[in-house]
Amino acid sequence: MRVSALKGFILLGLSFSCISHINAQVSKEEFEQLSFKVATLENENNVLKSNVRTEIDDTKRQIEGYAPMFLVLFLYGTVCALWAQGTNRSVIAWFLSGMIFSVLTAITMMYINGKEQSNND
Repeated sequence: MRVSALKGFILLGLSFSCISHINAQVSKEEFEQLSFKVATLENENNVLKSNVRTEIDDTKRQIEGYAPMFLVLFLYGTVCALWAQGTNRSVIAWFLSGMIFSVLTAITMMYINGKEQSNND
């Protein structure tokens, strides 16, 4: 049993050494072609990385530009919600309309408030 296992290991070792010699023989032209392909792919990869970095930077600038606008819209919504809470109206509806329609909702809110005050007088 030991002899057959030893023969198997020897045959396996010889087959791997033959395969490695077959694959290791590459002509100079093939090596140059492969080197050129690798260099081309590396250049394409660098161009793609640069494009991705540019897109990320552009997206960051756009997001930074929207932050103050969102804050103003949130404040409009908050003011409308506080007014709605004080006048027993739907807080969520007035908050959302204040955020979405901002100035138009604020004008409507002032109109309704003025109308109610004139009715109370």
